[in-house]
Amino acid sequence: SGQPHIDFDYTPKWTSVPWGRPGDFYINDVTFPKVLRDKPYKYHVFKGDEDLGVREPYEIRSDGSQTVNILEYHRGYGILETNPIVIYLLDPDTEVEYKLTEWQKK
Repeated sequence: SGQPHIDFDYTPKWTSVPWGRPGDFYINDVTFPKVLRDKPYKYHVFKGDEDLGVREPYEIRSDGSQTVNILEYHRGYGILETNPIVIYLLDPDTEVEYKLTEWQKK
């Protein structure tokens, strides 16, 4: 009956931790609640204009969620929350990137 139904939810759940100076928070990871499973997608992370690269993602959990560990992209450190962060989903077949989410401190 028509097109196949695609079920996904990339609403970001960011994790930040206090570190360093009082009042400083660092983004350590982001979890997407329900990711696409049809092929091995990768994530491409940017800190502002700085390209932090493309990495193999963590395994998809039994509930369908998947976490992008910012520390792996950023030399073992979180990213200070005052920096913008943009995450793209990379299609392994077409090499096309889709913007998933952007962190921008209010």
